Amino acid sequence: SHQVVTISYLLSQLQADKTNVLPTETSEIIPLLTTLSDKGLILFISNKRNQDESWIVVQKNMLLERVAGVLFAPEGFGEYRALASNTGLVPISLIIQCFPDLDVHMLVEFLSQLKLCHLIDSTLNIVDPSHYPMLS
Repeated sequence: SHQVVTISYLLSQLQADKTNVLPTETSEIIPLLTTLSDKGLILFISNKRNQDESWIVVQKNMLLERVAGVLFAPEGFGEYRALASNTGLVPISLIIQCFPDLDVHMLVEFLSQLKLCHLIDSTLNIVDPSHYPMLS
């Protein structure tokens, strides 16, 4: 059983099922997935680069336990990984090393939706004060 699938995978499965009554077009399935996500039945993570590659997390608890459990495990726990620097920043390369079997873009979107991380563009040398009202 799949715990995380993309819209393109879901649609291919729906199109192959001759008894299917669900929509088989991306533009039609997104509202349904959004409603299911809003109700807490799944987690729909939109892929801004390619909607067909948006993620559907069927087992939210698995992802929460596995990812958040590792990222926030206290020192001394078996899940603990020394990921964050003293500034609290975790490079994406370490996320990839820690979760090689999960799509890094999906992980970043997942953690961003939960407000557990913010993606920082390392090519910028400035902090946007609009994101941090206390700096304005």
